[in-house]
Amino acid sequence: MNRTLSEKIIDILGTYNFMLMLFFALSLTALSVPVVGQSSAPSSQIHLKTGLYNQKVDQTTNYQTYDLFLENNYSFRGKSNNYSHNLGVLYQNSNDFNTYDFMVSELYWTFKTNAGDFSFGRKKQLLNLADAEWDLGLTQSLFAHDPLNPVSQGQIGLHYYKNWSQFYVKAFASYLHFPNQGPKFTNKNEDIQTGSPWFNAPPKTLVETNLRTPIRYKVETPEVSDVVFQPSGSLQLGYENQIFSVSAAYINQVSNEFHKAYRFSQETSPDRIFVKVNAAALRQELWSANIAYTPGDYSLWASYLKDRPVDGYQFDSTWVETQLDEEDWYSAGIKKNHFLVTNLTASIAYIQKESHKNRKETLLGLKELDSILSRTYFERSKSANLKLLYDYQINKKSKLSFVSRYEYSIADKSELTTAKVNYQRNQINIQLEGGVLSAKENDTTGFQAKFKGNDFVSFGLGYAF
Repeated sequence: MNRTLSEKIIDILGTYNFMLMLFFALSLTALSVPVVGQSSAPSSQIHLKTGLYNQKVDQTTNYQTYDLFLENNYSFRGKSNNYSHNLGVLYQNSNDFNTYDFMVSELYWTFKTNAGDFSFGRKKQLLNLADAEWDLGLTQSLFAHDPLNPVSQGQIGLHYYKNWSQFYVKAFASYLHFPNQGPKFTNKNEDIQTGSPWFNAPPKTLVETNLRTPIRYKVETPEVSDVVFQPSGSLQLGYENQIFSVSAAYINQVSNEFHKAYRFSQETSPDRIFVKVNAAALRQELWSANIAYTPGDYSLWASYLKDRPVDGYQFDSTWVETQLDEEDWYSAGIKKNHFLVTNLTASIAYIQKESHKNRKETLLGLKELDSILSRTYFERSKSANLKLLYDYQINKKSKLSFVSRYEYSIADKSELTTAKVNYQRNQINIQLEGGVLSAKENDTTGFQAKFKGNDFVSFGLGYAF
């Protein structure tokens, strides 16, 4: 007997959460272990953040989401070994739909030897500047319950770093892979349901010749072992001095998003359309190139990333498969310190994606169908942004900072504006953040357009030990 989507999703998420909880336990154990040859005192910070989101999906549907996020950063540096972690717990409530999740952005030990630095655990790697600037989630997975403010998560395995003068090499190998984490959903009565406004549910009806036909779904998800226990690796070579850097990298891993295939019922019924969805974890190759030039207060950079699927189509011709497009990402940016006034930093960046499409058209739109099992889908295919950062040292004990971000989606003709104020006094940190999504009233495509006219506000309180 085939198991339901809910049962399989619970199994997968339960396994992920068990492994993440194991990371929590390991981190707490590490805190009690004496540091050999410790050269600096351990540092730790606890941050509690609460947010309220108002989303207008259409003229009649509105969501109000409340969340609570507890985060801990801890690190120490020894003469021959380091330890660091960034852990979090999220609780989210929306329309009587409660959910929680665990975040392990980083958790690793580093051992320094004459042969190089060896790190074990989950550690972030800067392999591509475009991926880091725009949070694409290609080279590293994302904790993206809020796709407007995703958190990058490192790769789990063995990391290696070695430098010779101004040249360096980074390598990574593992047999564990955690995909993106994002809004959860369930399947009840052949219907995809979720309490999160960030999850773009597939269409429930199809309208043709003034007739509205219900759509029913059956989803098969991959086995846990097919997702988690997968080999992956990367290699980066680079050169870096005080004003110039260049690097190239190759990554081979399982995609951080599920690959999907769809099959429509052969027996057409006047009262419903049946869609069967099959998901699989497929491999991808990523080729990265970065270059940066920093003459004085200016910084210029450019980045290229190719995403090429390794696996081909997995099903017969009766299935329609998606997310097998080969994609090229191009991005560049410039940053200026002390812009107009002291301590004001301004930066602008641009990104564009070129797709070599292999997809086939379906009865329903691929963009809508692709939302099934998509944990993160906030895609910036052609966008520009402007960021401003201002730091003001009030006195020896107090500091005030302001960060503003404006992003314009050229493809969707929509806008995102955010602002964050941070006040720090001694060990106490207070944060206030807000933002607005807007789009043209007659535009109904794209993520920002779908959630147009929305706003969010959050408040955070932190303490450093």
